[in-house]
Amino acid sequence: MLRRAITPPRLESVGEPFISYDRRCHLPGSEKRLESADRELLDVTRLLKTSAPSQQRDQVALFLMMSYAEKLSPGSIDRGSHK
Repeated sequence: MLRRAITPPRLESVGEPFISYDRRCHLPGSEKRLESADRELLDVTRLLKTSAPSQQRDQVALFLMMSYAEKLSPGSIDRGSHK
């Protein structure tokens, strides 16, 4: 199996799904943005499965988990930090 590296541009875009899910209640017409975020999550998930172990891959995995948490339970990450 060919392993692909997680390149810096991909690393920078991995936070976009989280921001899209976090802001969905505040931005009108966010449906297209959420569809894009869903596609990005799937793409990054596939990339993680084929990438070589590295610190960057671990960072991407953490951002991915935060994005999934925000998608499944909107506002939960913010609410948890204000206790």
